[in-house]
Amino acid sequence: MGKTMLAEWAPELENICFDKYGHRVLAWLLCPGDKHLFSPYELQCLALPAPTAIKEADKRRQELVRVLRPAVRKVLQAAPLKAAADLSAKALLIAYLSDDWDAELVESLIQACETAVGEKDMGLLNNGATTTALL
Repeated sequence: MGKTMLAEWAPELENICFDKYGHRVLAWLLCPGDKHLFSPYELQCLALPAPTAIKEADKRRQELVRVLRPAVRKVLQAAPLKAAADLSAKALLIAYLSDDWDAELVESLIQACETAVGEKDMGLLNNGATTTALL
């Protein structure tokens, strides 16, 4: 899947990260079963067995994350405050950091916040989604 489907996603990954529904696929791969990101109905549907799958679900997910994580990191690193201020990308940012802490990405987010403090009306910091993401 890394060479086929995920390779096709690469040029559109930024759009997927900021998309209302697309970010949910990425968030599930990074942080499956998170009750803060997914509704009980979604968790129930996604828990259905995959009878035709050859590999077990966790191993398959780990292989996908290994390929996907660097590309998602690149998108988030390019504009961390923009991601924190967007309702969709905020959830992906939280899932990404929940899966594996990335101190460099957090440092980039802090630097972007420091820059935004100097802007008129505090720029993207003056946003409820940003406040929630930072908490």
